[in-house]
Amino acid sequence: MTRLTKLLIGGVALVAVSAVVSIAVISPSAAIDRSTGSAGTTTPNVVWNAPSISEIIKPGESKQAQVVLSAQSAIPAGTLRVVPELQPFLSVTPSTIPALAKGQTLAVTLNFSAKIDALPGTTTGTVQLRDNTSGTTIAKPLPVAFSVQWDRANDPKTGVSFSYPTLGAQGSVEVTEESDTTGPFSVFDISFAAPGTSDPEPQYSVVISPNSQSSSLSDWFRANIDPQSILLGAHVFTLSTLSNGVSVLVRTGPMPDAYTDGSHDPVADIYAISPTHKTVIVVGMSNGGSLDLSIDQLHQQLLGMLATLQAP
Repeated sequence: MTRLTKLLIGGVALVAVSAVVSIAVISPSAAIDRSTGSAGTTTPNVVWNAPSISEIIKPGESKQAQVVLSAQSAIPAGTLRVVPELQPFLSVTPSTIPALAKGQTLAVTLNFSAKIDALPGTTTGTVQLRDNTSGTTIAKPLPVAFSVQWDRANDPKTGVSFSYPTLGAQGSVEVTEESDTTGPFSVFDISFAAPGTSDPEPQYSVVISPNSQSSSLSDWFRANIDPQSILLGAHVFTLSTLSNGVSVLVRTGPMPDAYTDGSHDPVADIYAISPTHKTVIVVGMSNGGSLDLSIDQLHQQLLGMLATLQAP
């Protein structure tokens, strides 16, 4: 079996599962934040019992945390607003507050959640208290940093590490050394139980091989996958570079007839090369994988892995 036939090309819809979450609330600050209006009068303000909130969560999880705001002067009735960047992950209870006298406090619940297909990354923003009458922000907003984290694979022998999704299930990674007519390569099989099942099985494969010529990804692709430039010539694949410097060729167009008649080896959806051009990476669903993903969902998950990849 070659490194290409290790990958199953295809996909299909996500089902939600849950996992574990951790939350870090920074200790209360004794500082009182006051702001002065243009006429020299002190505007109503509040003090949060934590200067900021930092949340780390896995896809499919939800968590609640509580903070307390204290009125340092009389506060008019207002609305607690989550900025748009955080709205996919955070809501607050209550969302509206009554007028508060100086010295009164109010407990606020922060409701964090991440969809099952959430990609790794950090989003920052604030929770703002706004005056219902004027629409202005009252005193200092509460800063929030929200991070989605995947499990991580790390293989000291190959020097390769990357984060990978498990859709909320317990995951594991097995690395095997194989070879074919093109030379040796390493296969990372990522296993976990698909939603609605209980038995872990390989779902994704990441194939790592050396690029002895240090050629570009396009040149490697022509030499090893598309010697007649049929696929690249027909713009079946789109070339781009991820934020970590990994170059990727992603299948975005229909396969030509010449590749659908059974006369060619299977073609993966995504090929990649490390920033040094010393390592080629092929990613896809494992043979026998039971995930129900659409092509777009599959590509998002695979590109999420590649965006976190470190390799020689």
